[in-house]
Amino acid sequence: MTTIGKLRHRITVEEPSTARDETGQVNPSDTWATFAERYAAIEPVSSNEPNGEKPEAQTTHRITLRYLSGLSHDQRIKLGSRVFQIVGIRNIDERNIWQEVTAIERLH
Repeated sequence: MTTIGKLRHRITVEEPSTARDETGQVNPSDTWATFAERYAAIEPVSSNEPNGEKPEAQTTHRITLRYLSGLSHDQRIKLGSRVFQIVGIRNIDERNIWQEVTAIERLH
């Protein structure tokens, strides 16, 4: 169980933003919009070095935050200039109090 004191990272949860073209059609874009801001605990879990199969290094993190309704896999988490791709979300004890996110940070 996480204590409030461990939530020392101010994160931004972002979701993909859509744009309309000149005909009014909705097109996905490469921009992101803020969904929520929260304090969280971020802990590296594992990492790998680049090799022939995976050309970039990546680190897997466990991010724990207070329950956030609507959190989903198509969103991402930012901490400053760092970007974390959400790969798993767990509602701890199914009580809607804490969530644990597994996320991958790609390192260039």
